[in-house]
Amino acid sequence: MGLSMSAGEGGSAAPGTVVEVLQSPEGWRAFREEWEALFAQSPTAAPSLAWDFLWEWWSVYGPAYGSRGKGLRIFTVRKAGRLIGALPLYVSRGPAWTGGMPRLMFLGTGEVEAEQSGACSLDLLHLPGEESVCVNALAGALARSDATDWEELDLRMVPASSALNGWRDRLAGLSVVPGRTCYVADLTGGFEAYLERLSKSTRKDFRQLLRAARAEGAEFALASDLASADLFFEQLVRVHQERWEAVGEAGCFARPRRREFHRFLARKWVPEGKSVIARLSLAGEPIALQYGFLGRCKFDAYIHAARRMERTSAVRSPGNAVQLLLMAELAGRGVTAYDQLHGNERSYKRHLATTEQPLVRIRLLRPTFRGSVKRVSEAVEATARSRLRQLLRRG
Repeated sequence: MGLSMSAGEGGSAAPGTVVEVLQSPEGWRAFREEWEALFAQSPTAAPSLAWDFLWEWWSVYGPAYGSRGKGLRIFTVRKAGRLIGALPLYVSRGPAWTGGMPRLMFLGTGEVEAEQSGACSLDLLHLPGEESVCVNALAGALARSDATDWEELDLRMVPASSALNGWRDRLAGLSVVPGRTCYVADLTGGFEAYLERLSKSTRKDFRQLLRAARAEGAEFALASDLASADLFFEQLVRVHQERWEAVGEAGCFARPRRREFHRFLARKWVPEGKSVIARLSLAGEPIALQYGFLGRCKFDAYIHAARRMERTSAVRSPGNAVQLLLMAELAGRGVTAYDQLHGNERSYKRHLATTEQPLVRIRLLRPTFRGSVKRVSEAVEATARSRLRQLLRRG
């Protein structure tokens, strides 16, 4: 099942361009070969846009987060019959306080914080040089009031450099606001070149940490097949949960959906070389693990787990140690960027980074009754916050 719109219906799309919206898993499954061919050529390809990631996310999270258990909306753009672009979206029912206003969101987003899959750098997949054609065609499709059953467009984790930002000139009322920041370690030129990009004190601390790990006999290893992927993943979950449960927190793997989703990816992608689980051990016991995804010369560090060490231990920060050792390993394989993904300014992620990748949030409220009410309430709230800040400054 799908909706199809020609250039004439889509508004400003180029002649011969057709936008189709796939709404059934069966229709999307039949599209897999074309999706993977497009992904292989797209300059915006990232692990969170890969077929395996998106299909498994929808299989696991779709029944809970898709509108009425459905809501799949895969936008595709064809020119003269050839697939030139794809945008993986779905319709999600919004929070109850909005009246359940349906939101059009990226697949891989919209979960409650405890279940977030870690999707990042979400963007339009497109053939090289076809991004403007795709953006124009999709803007026309979104402008059609009967194209999809949504009232709010809410695209998060979008790179600030995305061509989708061009919608500001094509969709009235659309806003592009600053979002979170990804912290990235530049590995160009190798691991030593990375260390030289750090401050002198940070570089000294990291080198001391690595020397201490070697002196203590710490062993660094990578999962390489299905058996080691299963073992390392279970150790990752156990170490992470123990750390957070010890301080009264649930831990990110407390929710079954999150564990199920990432266990699938680890078992599928580690043997294929698309996912990495690194482990640092002392006396045969894991003290830190790092899990993430490999893209084109780039590693997305999804999550790490580390034990709290005794003050007498020379390996005082096993979490940093396992990441530095993994950086050295990946740099030797030609990986040039180690993306910590989003975090706050005070986090360890900033400490390890040499550069930043800003993300944005793209939003559009349709002129429906609920959309208008939400727009007014947000404006009132923003004004109240601004006045409160002014009062606090004066005080």
